[in-house]
Amino acid sequence: MLSDIIAAFEAQPAAIAAFKAFASACADLAEKDTNNAALHLALAVVARHYVEDFDGQPVSLDEVSSGRDTILRHARAVNAALAADAETKLSTVNGIVVSHLKAHPF
Repeated sequence: MLSDIIAAFEAQPAAIAAFKAFASACADLAEKDTNNAALHLALAVVARHYVEDFDGQPVSLDEVSSGRDTILRHARAVNAALAADAETKLSTVNGIVVSHLKAHPF
């Protein structure tokens, strides 16, 4: 359940291992909860990109904390959208994608 994944991420220190675990858990949830797979996969992709950005690189605590806050903001939005209608779910996933593309352009 996403709320459990969020709680586990919040309980961990802001570190690469936490981002990896969050991404993996969201990807696993996407496979199990196929009706909401796009929402869960969007979270996994965002977290994975932070792993790629931070892993092996000198980053400040502020950068890692900012990434963690972004993931949590998106995760809470997804968690709220899970009980909503299809239009709200689509709007939520689109918001995550647009926000992510602004932060990580191709």
